[in-house]
Amino acid sequence: MQHRGRSIAEGLWPARAAAALLTCASVVPMGCEAIAGYEDPPAPAAVSAVTGCEAPGDVAFGGHCYFLVGAPRSWTLAASACSAVKAHLATIASSGEDAVARSFAVDAWLGLSRNAASTSSKAAFRWVTAEAPTFDGWRNGEPNGSGACARATSSGWADVSCAAQYPALCERE
Repeated sequence: MQHRGRSIAEGLWPARAAAALLTCASVVPMGCEAIAGYEDPPAPAAVSAVTGCEAPGDVAFGGHCYFLVGAPRSWTLAASACSAVKAHLATIASSGEDAVARSFAVDAWLGLSRNAASTSSKAAFRWVTAEAPTFDGWRNGEPNGSGACARATSSGWADVSCAAQYPALCERE
């Protein structure tokens, strides 16, 4: 149904408004009966406590939810942006998770870094969850010592300066 050129659902029920569901009666001052044939949409299904995937663009995989957060920012600010939405920078432990990360088709921060004073070997990198990587998604020739933080690209992981600017690829468990 259209109202003033916009879908009623588009104008009244934003993707992330599930926590505060609006009804027609709460936003149409003259009452819902004024819109012929209109019915409130059913309440959204409960968002899974395991994945928390409710917005367009979120990808659920293996009981986790993967999503991009905001504008490009440094690795540290990207980690904070994920924390602010009760998530962490993505950790990749399988080829399936790696395929999910690559599916976003943008370079984005992963939760993988090393101490800047350590060697640039693969073994020096740790996930934000303190785990050592068990899956190797590095591009050919990476890590190459160009930085202490890792980003996902469409062709694999690459190390880069932690001050570089990329969006955050977040994971919620």
